[in-house]
Amino acid sequence: MSVKKVCIVWAFRIDAGIDEKTGQRKQIYRSRFKTKREALDEMNKTKTEIMNGEYSEPSKII
Repeated sequence: MSVKKVCIVWAFRIDAGIDEKTGQRKQIYRSRFKTKREALDEMNKTKTEIMNGEYSEPSKII
C-alpha cells in the first residue's frame, strides 16, 4: 500500500491478491485526488471492500 503525490495530484496503489487465471499479483491504482487525506480515505474504503469480498473491478467499455 502506498500513497504518493504524482505531479499535482495524489494517488494510491494497493495489492488485491493473486489473479486466479494468470497467477500474477493484482494491484489497484487510483489517482486524481486533490489531497492526501482524500487518497487515504478512498484507499481504506477500497481495502475494506476487498477484505469483505464486496469489491468488483470496473468494466472497460470500448
